[in-house]
Amino acid sequence: MNTIRQSLSPRPYRNLVRVCDLRKSDLDREAGDLAFDSEGEVKGGIPVGTKQFVADVCKALRCEVGFKKYSDRLYMYHPNDIFAMGSVTVGEVTHKGVTRMYYTIDSRIIANGQYTQGSRDYYRKKSTNPAVAIRNAKKYLIPLCANEVMVATVEEANDTKGATRQELKDVRDRAVVKLGLNRIANNNIALMDNPCYTQLMMLRDQGVTLNPDVDATLTEAAGAHDKYMAIDQQKTTFWYRHSEDKWYSRANCTAYGVYADDAIQEFNTECVPQAVKTKIDVLAVLQGGAYQPAIGYKDRSNRVFYVAD
Repeated sequence: MNTIRQSLSPRPYRNLVRVCDLRKSDLDREAGDLAFDSEGEVKGGIPVGTKQFVADVCKALRCEVGFKKYSDRLYMYHPNDIFAMGSVTVGEVTHKGVTRMYYTIDSRIIANGQYTQGSRDYYRKKSTNPAVAIRNAKKYLIPLCANEVMVATVEEANDTKGATRQELKDVRDRAVVKLGLNRIANNNIALMDNPCYTQLMMLRDQGVTLNPDVDATLTEAAGAHDKYMAIDQQKTTFWYRHSEDKWYSRANCTAYGVYADDAIQEFNTECVPQAVKTKIDVLAVLQGGAYQPAIGYKDRSNRVFYVAD
C-alpha cells in the first residue's frame, strides 16, 4: 500500500466523455461514409482529408479514436479507460481573408493563458502544423489519474443523490396535501419540522389509532426522509479498480462522492479488505446506480465504488 501523488487541482473542465458513450471510428473505412447522414447532416466521424492525421495521432498515443453523433470532435482513449483522455478537432478557419487548416488539441490539463479560465479555448492548443499538433497530443492527452477519475464521477453521483432529494420533496408535498397543511406548503417549510406532523407521529407512537389515509401518509413521508438522511449522512470510502491487480482508495467520503482531502492509497488486489470486497461484489451485480443503504453506490462504469463504512 503506497500513498500516491495528488493530481492537479480540478478546474471547471466540462469536456470529459465516457468511453462507453462514444461511437467507434474505423480508420480503414472511407471518410465520406462517416461524414454525413442521408439528410446531409454532419453525422460525426473522421472528416474528409484528415484520416492520415488522426491515424498518426492514434499511432503516437497508442490509442483508439471515437466520436459522438453530430460532433466533429474526435476523442482519444485507451480501451480500458473510463473517460477519454481528450479530443482533437480539425477544421478550416478564415481570419482576415486567409483560410488555414487548424489542428486543435483539447485537454483538461491545458492552461492557455491567452484566454480566461472557463472559456472553451482555455483548454485548447491550436496549430496549423500537424507535426506540432501531434507533439501537443503526446504532451497533453494522457489518461486520468485515480483522483481525476474520482472527481469526474462526483457530478453524476450528485445527480443521483439529487433525484433522491427530489423524491423526498415529492413525498413531502403529497403528505402536505393529504394532511391539509396548506400553510406549510405555502411557506415551503420542511414537513419534518412541522409541529402538526410531529404531534401526529407522537400520537401514532403512543398507539393512538389514526385515520388510515393519515397513517399511510405519515409512513410514506417518514420512510422517504429516513432514506434521504441515510444517504446524506453515510460515510463511504472511494474504491477504483484500475486493473485486475491494482485498486485505488480514498477514505472519508460521503455518499455519492463528496469527499474530504484525504490522500489516495494504492492497493494490490489481494490487500483489499475482505469486507470491502464483499460489498463491492454485491454492488457489481446490482442493476442501476442507486445508493444501497449500508452497502454503498457504484458508478455506471462498474469500476468505481463508494463503499459504506
